[in-house]
Amino acid sequence: MISSNSLSLTPRAKLALTQMTKRVDLRKPVFTIARGTVSGSGKTRWGVAVYEFENLSTGTTILRIDEFDFYIDPSVKVEILGKTLDYEEGRFQLI
Repeated sequence: MISSNSLSLTPRAKLALTQMTKRVDLRKPVFTIARGTVSGSGKTRWGVAVYEFENLSTGTTILRIDEFDFYIDPSVKVEILGKTLDYEEGRFQLI
């Protein structure tokens, strides 16, 4: 089980998530943190996607962080737990 204190959000991340919510037409938005790689450098970059809760698989574990619901993908769980999600210069990052 994942506890809600396993990931924290900065005020900038909360504002960015709120703005994302306003731009999409979802009744119950659920965020997920995705890992990508910068081509050429191989550097890890983090992003956030938003889904409709009803479109997630049955039995998906949802983590409530502040006023936001998150699905934590098992493939990145170890890298995310204990981190803080921030938003700076137009992109999300884990610190």
